[in-house]
Amino acid sequence: MKFKKDWSLAYFLYYMSLLGCIGIVWTFINLISIQFIVLDHIPTITLAQVPVSVVIQDRESPNTWESSGNIISVEDLDFRFTSRSKSFVWIMGNAREHLGATLFFNGIWFLEKLTLFLLFFFGSRILKNVAEKDPFNSSNSRYFFTSGFLMAGCGILDIILKIIPVPLLDTLEFPPHVRILNVDFFEDYFLIAGILLIVFGYVFKEGTRIHEEQKLTV
Repeated sequence: MKFKKDWSLAYFLYYMSLLGCIGIVWTFINLISIQFIVLDHIPTITLAQVPVSVVIQDRESPNTWESSGNIISVEDLDFRFTSRSKSFVWIMGNAREHLGATLFFNGIWFLEKLTLFLLFFFGSRILKNVAEKDPFNSSNSRYFFTSGFLMAGCGILDIILKIIPVPLLDTLEFPPHVRILNVDFFEDYFLIAGILLIVFGYVFKEGTRIHEEQKLTV
């Protein structure tokens, strides 16, 4: 990877995208290595950082789930904390008894990391073409389409995961003041962002077509 002399914002973003790809690969290898090390010494299921939406009840409040939050007064200020929040849970138990949950959560986790890697990779390809003064390269529209459908698909999957029962979490009885609403692997904006990227793909495709026609008429 050689730095260009005609440095520009596009090149800067291009290199940042490449660093993002490297960072995701490093994170993936690091977490996988940690899990194998842990499983090698402790024969239990270890699901690291499963993202969930959780509601925690104020034990002194009679309105368990309808409460909009808890208020804590500090000096002359009142702080309202919402009952619902996003959190991460670590799950440990017998691996053989919960093999389905292990495959399910690790599969979704792998899909999440793969999606982020591909988004950074396609973004770097687009930025590289722009930096090299070739914004109407026909590959740009394909990168936008692929990224858009990928994000939209993950957004739809996120909605499905919030509706259907998931292994392990939906079958356990938690303390009365704690309720896990759903898993939350992908961000809420993925579906809308995916649709916008698909629109950008059509715009770039049309722009490329007009650019090619102008080149032929000159």
